[in-house]
Amino acid sequence: MLKTIGGIIAGLLVGFAVIMAVETLSQSLFPRPAAVDPRDRDAVSALIRDLPAGALGLVAFAWFAGALAGGLVAGRIVRRRWAAWTIAALVALAAVANIMLFEHPDWMQVMALIAPALGGLIAGHFSPRAVPAAAAAGETTREPTDDA
Repeated sequence: MLKTIGGIIAGLLVGFAVIMAVETLSQSLFPRPAAVDPRDRDAVSALIRDLPAGALGLVAFAWFAGALAGGLVAGRIVRRRWAAWTIAALVALAAVANIMLFEHPDWMQVMALIAPALGGLIAGHFSPRAVPAAAAAGETTREPTDDA
């Protein structure tokens, strides 16, 4: 149980660190015109509306990359595919919350669901599966034969 909780927490930390790193890259490639008070929804919405498509594309990529990286970490630790999907769902939830707080273009609203889902799909595919205890111990199950 602790391994599962730890794996999900580690996946979340890695996922959101990757999102922050990609968004920092986006801000360095596409500098913001002026300092905006993050508590002023109208000002932030206006800023988002004026951003170039490349900057918004990097944000969508950040959602994908965060779900992928976090899902891979969680899947490796927990050894279950659902751990990767849990991270993807939490990244999508955060993206949708952002979309609901601030005005975004329509395509970004769609990407808030598609990008993390795609990251979770890929992470789940590469997550190791749990090995049954009998197989891990080297036991094999064979059908009885008539040769006995």
